[in-house]
Amino acid sequence: MTATHYRHTQTGWLMLVAFVLPVGLIVLFLATTQLWVPLGLVLAVLLVSAALFSTLTVEVDARQLRFRFGLGLIRKRIDLSDVRHFAVVRNPWWYGWGIHFTPRGMLYNVSGSGAVELQLDNGKRLRIGTDEPEALCSALEQILGACAPLSESEAAQVRRYARTMLIVLVSTLVLVAAGIAAVFYFHEQPPTVTVTADRVRVANALYSEEYAFAAITQLSLETRLPRIRLRTNGYAAGGTLRGHFRLDEWGDGQLFVAYRHPPYILIRRGTGYVVVNFAEPSETIALYRRLEPLWKAARGR
Repeated sequence: MTATHYRHTQTGWLMLVAFVLPVGLIVLFLATTQLWVPLGLVLAVLLVSAALFSTLTVEVDARQLRFRFGLGLIRKRIDLSDVRHFAVVRNPWWYGWGIHFTPRGMLYNVSGSGAVELQLDNGKRLRIGTDEPEALCSALEQILGACAPLSESEAAQVRRYARTMLIVLVSTLVLVAAGIAAVFYFHEQPPTVTVTADRVRVANALYSEEYAFAAITQLSLETRLPRIRLRTNGYAAGGTLRGHFRLDEWGDGQLFVAYRHPPYILIRRGTGYVVVNFAEPSETIALYRRLEPLWKAARGR
């Protein structure tokens, strides 16, 4: 068995705090609400994540550099014969923690900005976060000797790779931000209500529902909504509610409402329902007056 020349475990204390705070809040909510399943799932994900990513252990022997996160389910090994260059580096704050791409290659980190950067013979590069980068570099130097400086062509390749990765990262962030902005924009638009002689359809962005007037069992103008127990699959921001929700007294249904702008039109079919309104109450009342005679005619009233 090859003797270990270096071994060190770094604990990501700030990462643990970041896990502990939401865990505490979830435990508090579990004690005061009935949302056992969704909160239990979130709690399980947080606890598993903490177990997997709270520490990073690095080992070096005569043949390999190995590192593993937490319990060891996520691990990697690198043959030292494949290492072309290594150096102590500092990560900028925006590189963050965890496992992800950076302009300088893949990053593996649980805390802090210290790291050792490795360049392999195949051109791949990676950074291993550590709170004692000099000691890790010293262990590598004892086995590999002082690494030769990168040639001009290798240095140029490194710069090209960094520029390419930076462009990819910035482009990805821009696309993600644009996507999030689009989601907010389209969901914040008033619902589209299409009325024909025999049916009504309510739609907004990703969500829609259509009821035939003959199948509607209740059409009413409500001055209040029951308490919302759960958003099962929907959008909620700034009082705008879109999609599937669970309400006290009414159960599961779809909401297309401006929450603080009553009245609300309740359209019920069996156990399901749709609630729709507009920010301007007069528009809601006008829609209700348009729907009511069509519904009564279809029901033979």
